[in-house]
Amino acid sequence: MPTIWLKTIQATDLTKANSSLSADDLQLLQHALVLGAKVLKGYLGQIIAAARLGGSNLAEVKLDPTDSQVGSSDMLVYITTSSLARDFAARNNYTLSGGSPDGITAPFPEGALSEIFFPSIKRYGSDDTHRGTVLANLAIHEIAHNKCCGDPSIANQNDYVHQNGGGGLLGLPIMPALLRGGSLNAANISFIASRIGNAVPQLKSYLVSSQLGF
Repeated sequence: MPTIWLKTIQATDLTKANSSLSADDLQLLQHALVLGAKVLKGYLGQIIAAARLGGSNLAEVKLDPTDSQVGSSDMLVYITTSSLARDFAARNNYTLSGGSPDGITAPFPEGALSEIFFPSIKRYGSDDTHRGTVLANLAIHEIAHNKCCGDPSIANQNDYVHQNGGGGLLGLPIMPALLRGGSLNAANISFIASRIGNAVPQLKSYLVSSQLGF
């Protein structure tokens, strides 16, 4: 069963692309993650049910994986203050296109890298509840992009999701009020459900290595 993994980039991470969270912001994010994970679990359950995979009650959202924990059909979303995708592209001489100030999904040869930016979670959410919902809604938007990566029939996953994903949380732009209080519509759920079982390699370079321990 596909799992959604959320990885918070912290000061203790060996590779972090200059991402930096203050102690206060880290605490704020940890509170938002509690609700955000619940919202995402609900979304994933709806998507699994629509995909008729069975076991929608087994939908899981987990935090801070090691590289070996992320399975072949799982989705990984980094939460960061500084773009890992731009960092990775610069270090490997890749051209990066698409994305927004709120999040990016980049289809690198090494794997899809999806990220959402903590400043947007903080800016759009005025309390723990709203911040958790914003986190989940930004994450599910990037997950839709993620599940289109590597599909040879899709020339540009950014445009494809925005034009064919059913609008709402998968459209562009997403209005702040929708980020704070909206949810997936039926067309969004159907769009992701048709791809949820796809095995899309995830870029794990910013995760702790199970083999090396760092």
